[in-house]
Amino acid sequence: MVGSFGVSLLFGTFVAMQADSQMDRHKINTIAVYGSHDTLRLTDDVAALLTALAEHGVDLYIETPLWEALSQAGIPEGYPQMRLGGETPYGDIALSLGGDGTLLRAVHKLRDVELPIWAINCGHLGFMTEMEPQEAWHHLDDLLAGQYSIETRTLIDVSVAGEHVGTALNDLAVQKRETGSIIKIRADLDGDLLAEYAADGLVVSTPSGSTAYALSLGGPIVTPQCQTLLLVPIAPHTLNMAPLIFPDTSVLTMRVSSLHPTFSIVIDGNLRVYDCGVEIVARKSDKRAHLLRLSHKPYTQVIREKLLWGRDLR
Repeated sequence: MVGSFGVSLLFGTFVAMQADSQMDRHKINTIAVYGSHDTLRLTDDVAALLTALAEHGVDLYIETPLWEALSQAGIPEGYPQMRLGGETPYGDIALSLGGDGTLLRAVHKLRDVELPIWAINCGHLGFMTEMEPQEAWHHLDDLLAGQYSIETRTLIDVSVAGEHVGTALNDLAVQKRETGSIIKIRADLDGDLLAEYAADGLVVSTPSGSTAYALSLGGPIVTPQCQTLLLVPIAPHTLNMAPLIFPDTSVLTMRVSSLHPTFSIVIDGNLRVYDCGVEIVARKSDKRAHLLRLSHKPYTQVIREKLLWGRDLR
């Protein structure tokens, strides 16, 4: 038995699909493989999934760090379909093997090409992943035959001082950099003043991210199909600053003032530091994340299983 790792695979020829629609049958020929730098060991289940794909005649192109980990585990031996590949994502379908962090990483890498991602949980909670690796290989025939649906998810584009600085599947957090005092954030919605928040920060979330940082701050769960965004204050100085749901057609503009000269923006876990006073703009992206679904598990079942929704824990 070898340990766990985060890895993403990209497949064949993409056919654009609407959310939850059925994809035409097609032959999957090529997979580009990339993995995380955190844990590069493999579980038996993940190794079995990779070898099964190779045995189905699918070519696997693997980036250098993951290739080295696979080589140490002896996985590529005897499988000419497994080979060293480059960093550029290409193909048609992405398979993310890891937790939600691996899925977020795959979404960011694939943003410009919008490849569908099948997310298999090799991490901990894996809220946005679809199934465990020991289940995944049972679905390979359907996958390779193109018998799956695509669920689209909203992304948020973030710009600072007029420059695009990132795209979020989950959320962006505008936060103070030092712990001694709060910051003030002026927030305007579609050019109209919303409020001046005195708080440790603000989280702007997609429906997908409503079960992440925003939920821990007391925000509501928003189902992925809702065409909304969510604004949740972090430790507000007053009790009348409640979470706000607003249409995803709106544009949110923010400016930070603080005793400290700088503040931070965290986009899906990636931190950047900026000078106070710059304009921050958050809006729905023209791009979308595409999640591949084979199990067709309803979202209500996901929150019951992952969040123990409605369960009596007394």
